[in-house]
Amino acid sequence: MTGRPRRCGWLDLPLLRYSNEINGTEWLVVTKMDVLDSFAEIPICTGYRIDGKSTDTIPADVSGLEKIEPVYTKLEGWETSTEGTTEFDRLPKAAQKYFVSLKRSRAPASAWSPPARTGSRPWFCPGSRQPWTGCTPTDRID
Repeated sequence: MTGRPRRCGWLDLPLLRYSNEINGTEWLVVTKMDVLDSFAEIPICTGYRIDGKSTDTIPADVSGLEKIEPVYTKLEGWETSTEGTTEFDRLPKAAQKYFVSLKRSRAPASAWSPPARTGSRPWFCPGSRQPWTGCTPTDRID
């Protein structure tokens, strides 16, 4: 780690779903989650507005891409460190909700990869097709 501030681009769910569709990917692996630790809210692009019309799919025609306006849903940030966290249940509740929202959004199944230096293996988002042994949280996060 260099200690310098990281820049962050927001997740674009329609583009992610499209990429999954054309590439046949089955998993979204989230790495460097600590980049999101300092945000009070985390925007996720859930659709687009094109010429005043709303859609949740990426247009098939590249002409006019400059007219696309992303539509964001803002999730609560957790504003606390996730560094060194190796278990889903130990993540801040807002971070857990972030993963659950990805699952509910029809994104590929999600996995989280803790930093390699922790020696921990990745675990899968609750409800994924191949849950990590010992990771048993449910979709309901209060």
